[in-house]
Amino acid sequence: MTYDQLIFLQTAAEAFFWVCVAFGAISFVIGMHNPAWLGLTKRRWVALRAAALWLLGTAVVSAAIFYTHSQPNGPHAFATYMDGLAAQKCYAGEKLPSCSELEKKCAEMPGTLYPACRILKGEDGGLQTIEVQR
Repeated sequence: MTYDQLIFLQTAAEAFFWVCVAFGAISFVIGMHNPAWLGLTKRRWVALRAAALWLLGTAVVSAAIFYTHSQPNGPHAFATYMDGLAAQKCYAGEKLPSCSELEKKCAEMPGTLYPACRILKGEDGGLQTIEVQR
């Protein structure tokens, strides 16, 4: 999967999580008022159904985060961080051997959200460093 697909997967899982939280909360409030409105007989079933929805949402978003972060080109992969560091140096004007490789890699992915490519194009403010005062 590409970086952009992994970001989309993570975003979709997060949206699913919030839908589960919302439906769980709504069904909890309605069911505690009158369980029959949800087709249930007792309030304990209402609480269990709401908890199940919340756990389902948590499980899906956790699995998506684990999957996307375990990929070699994922949002928090070591290579992604190293490419970002190299892109910052290339944008600052340093001529590194990795600059040409990174430019070639970015040319193969037009319109990507990949942070290193955005830095090289100057879309993320270029060199973003923290000045340390001594």
